Amino acid sequence: MNPFKQIKVRYVFLVILGYIVFNIFLNNIFDVETNILGALLTQIGYQLIIFFWMFYEMMKVNKTTDFKINHFFQKDYKENDFTVLYLIFLFIALFFSVIISSSIIQLMPDFIQNYLSKIMNAYENAVVFSENNSFLISTLQFFSIVILAPVVEEFFYRGFLINRLSLKFNLRWAVLISTVLFTLGHGDIIGSFIKGYAFSILYVKTKSLKLPIIFHVLNNLIAFTLFKVFDSVDVENLYIPNSLAIIMSLLIVVSFPILIHFFYMYRVKDEKVSPFEKIFNGDDDDVQDE
Repeated sequence: MNPFKQIKVRYVFLVILGYIVFNIFLNNIFDVETNILGALLTQIGYQLIIFFWMFYEMMKVNKTTDFKINHFFQKDYKENDFTVLYLIFLFIALFFSVIISSSIIQLMPDFIQNYLSKIMNAYENAVVFSENNSFLISTLQFFSIVILAPVVEEFFYRGFLINRLSLKFNLRWAVLISTVLFTLGHGDIIGSFIKGYAFSILYVKTKSLKLPIIFHVLNNLIAFTLFKVFDSVDVENLYIPNSLAIIMSLLIVVSFPILIHFFYMYRVKDEKVSPFEKIFNGDDDDVQDE
C-alpha cells in the first residue's frame, strides 16, 4: 500500500496553518533587533517540530507498510535526463530569479509594491537578515538557513505534500498547491514560487529529493554568504570589476533560456499518480476518507 494513502490531508494543513500562526505570533511578541537569539532558537525549534512530526507519521504508517526514509531517494530514476552542465545553468537561473521577481514587482502598482515590501521585512526575513554578526548568532543562522530549512522544507513541501495531494487531487494540482504554500512561507514571493516550482519538477521527474535538497542548500548557502560579506562592507562604494560583471551577465543570458526550456520540457502532467507509486505498485485501495 502506498503509505501516503494513510496520511490524512487535514493533519498536513494543520501543520501549515500552525506555521503561519506561529510566525504571526512571534512577529508580535519578539523585537527581532533586540532579541534575535530568542527568535532564532524559537524558529529552529519549530523547524524541528515539523521534522519530527513527519517522521512520527512515517513510524505510524510503517506499522502496516514498509515506509523508509530512503524511499524519498529512489535509485531507479533516470539521472541521464539532466546533464551536469544543464543542472549548473539551471541552478544559476534559479538563483538569479530574484531579477525576474524585482522586474515584475517594479511593474506593479505602488500599493502592491508596499505590501510585498512589508512581507519581505516580516519576522522570518528579519531573522535571516539580522545585522547581529556574533559567532553564536551567525552559527545558529547558518544551521537554520543553510542546513535545517532546506532539508525540512524539501521533505515537507515536496516529499510529503506532493505525494499526498497527488492522491487526493492529481499531480499537477499537487505541485501547484505545494509550491504556493512554499511561497507563502518566504519573503520573495515571485522568486520563491519559481524556485519552489522548479524544485517540485526536479522531485517529480527524478523521484528523489536529492537534487531539490542540493539546489536548496546551495541557494541558501550562497545567499547567506553574500549577505554576510556585503553586510560588512560599504555597498554603495563597492567596486565590481568589469570582467566579473561581464561574466555574470553572460551567465544570466545563457542560463535563463535553460530555465524556460526546463519549465516547458519537464512540465508536470495532469495525472493522478504519486512519485511513490513505482515503489508501492499494484495497490488499488482507495484513498482514506479525509
